[in-house]
Amino acid sequence: MKNKNLMLLWIFLHLTLGSDLFAETHIQVFHTSDIHGHFSNSDSPLKLGGLARLKYKLDQLKQKNKNYLFLDSGDWTEGTIFYALNSGEANHRLMEFLGYDAIVLGNHEWLVGPEELYTGLAAAQFQIPILGANIRFDKVPETLPLGDYIKPYFIKTIDGVKVGVLGLSTFELIYDPFFEPAQMIDPVRVATKYVKILKEKEQCDVVILLTHTGLGTDKKLAQSVPGVDLIVGGHSHILTQQPVVVNKVPIVHIGFWAQYLGEYELLYKDGKTELISHKIHQIDESLPEDFETKTLIKGYEKKVIEKFGNIFEDRIVKSDVHLPLRKSLAEDILGNWAVDAIKAAGHTEVGLDVGQYYRRNLFSGYSSTVDFFNLFPHVYSTHKQKSWTIYNFEMKGSTVSNLLNVFAKLNLGVKISGGSYRINANETLFPVQNFYIGNSRIENSKYYKISATQGILTGLDYLKILGVNIGVRKIKDTGIEAWRVIKDAVQAKSPITVEKTKWQGRVRTLQPDFHIPVEQIHFTRKNSKVWVHFQVMNAGVEKLKIPAFYLKIDITPQNSLDNQFLKINFSQLENKILQGGKGMDLTSELNIQGWASGVYPLDIESLPVEKEIELENNSASSFFSI
Repeated sequence: MKNKNLMLLWIFLHLTLGSDLFAETHIQVFHTSDIHGHFSNSDSPLKLGGLARLKYKLDQLKQKNKNYLFLDSGDWTEGTIFYALNSGEANHRLMEFLGYDAIVLGNHEWLVGPEELYTGLAAAQFQIPILGANIRFDKVPETLPLGDYIKPYFIKTIDGVKVGVLGLSTFELIYDPFFEPAQMIDPVRVATKYVKILKEKEQCDVVILLTHTGLGTDKKLAQSVPGVDLIVGGHSHILTQQPVVVNKVPIVHIGFWAQYLGEYELLYKDGKTELISHKIHQIDESLPEDFETKTLIKGYEKKVIEKFGNIFEDRIVKSDVHLPLRKSLAEDILGNWAVDAIKAAGHTEVGLDVGQYYRRNLFSGYSSTVDFFNLFPHVYSTHKQKSWTIYNFEMKGSTVSNLLNVFAKLNLGVKISGGSYRINANETLFPVQNFYIGNSRIENSKYYKISATQGILTGLDYLKILGVNIGVRKIKDTGIEAWRVIKDAVQAKSPITVEKTKWQGRVRTLQPDFHIPVEQIHFTRKNSKVWVHFQVMNAGVEKLKIPAFYLKIDITPQNSLDNQFLKINFSQLENKILQGGKGMDLTSELNIQGWASGVYPLDIESLPVEKEIELENNSASSFFSI
């Protein structure tokens, strides 16, 4: 009797409410992020990425899935030489060709200001919806109608299901001087308002947040904003191999430079949305290249050559070692060389730059002129036909000290030439101590002549916003592009050997600081064996007990997602003492019998050391080929 009643109820509901009550819809969300103008895969040792291969893979997936959204989480333009083609016009045109449904505005789209952002969009006659609900245009001149391109949200109906995509852009005070006169608003407050609009006014069944705010802010959004079904994020340059779930809201990030394509399957059923599948597709050389996309890219390369000369294949530098550019306080040799070149070009006492402005590393082997532009793009302005130039100015010693303390508190990778300092992890307000210019302790009342990039001056404008009196005088633009003098300085050191990349100790901590210099990792090979040579050292002042650390080699580099590693522990060195500023040279032997030909990523990682302030240099990444 009970089963009969249930059957009658089912028939009644089916006849009166229709079959939609029991229908379910599967929606595929395809996702890229932080492409930064990387049209090809030339900037990856593993040859990951390449938009022609991405297009091939995407078309392949689209044939299997008709119900889809294709989204990008921002920063698709500035970052390589191609941005120099009319303020990102080439970047916009390629994104349109790839067929995105919507893109959120990243901070790098803004770094030359609203005028050049509008120039590139207007030149491309951009049609893809650009999202940025937390951007106010009230003070932007009417001659720059960015509101014609940038909207708060986008709606797409997929198999009868109404999907609302809300865009949220970077909200960090440090970028405010770049965005002016546009204003960025707190994304949590804005998201609460617009999710309610999407749900109640627009009657959306599914709500997705498309963000360029970083994983930390994405977690706050998930925790604070009701009604969100999925957060598709960017800005942090991380790859979430599994969704990060906060308050039952899944958050996904897909790395950078189009090295991976995300595919997330949503199931909408009975008024509820669930993420039922999370796939990551590696974009590598095993995939064919889409012919039309490749042809477009070749055309843009030709335009770059017409503008800058044949800078793709001139092979001006040879290096035996991998040269990273660290973005934190940890010292790196290439950063030292860069700021040395800035100081020399300005003919001043001190050179300054910040690691956050750097884009990638200089890999071992041969590098061409374009690699240096892509290392130090420093935001090319097509209106000025220049990237960031070197500025000279004067600043009081006390102000220089305060500036470095602000940098240290924000963990910005300040690079210094002509000076050195120590960081005290136990000091909260003023961690920078023992600051020397040349061989003399800095004098608070004395003015020092400083060279720095245009970005440093913009950062000083940021301090003005915070009410800090920076006391800069005699500001002069030298007109010299920073990337060009850096290129010349590094080219003069070619060929670059291990001996030329020894640690210089410009920035040290008063506490112990376990440091693995990437520049000192090198390899020798004979027959079926490879020897890994590296160094561990104490970049601090106090003596250090060596922590547990290990060597990790990806033994299946053709699949960077399978987590198959060979690990070699160095537990025999644990708790041995290293004095401040001293290092230890080590060698590890690998038997590569039967290993396939290819590029093998290698990491050296350690556990953190007690009281350390700088953790980025506790690990080092390199690679070798067989």
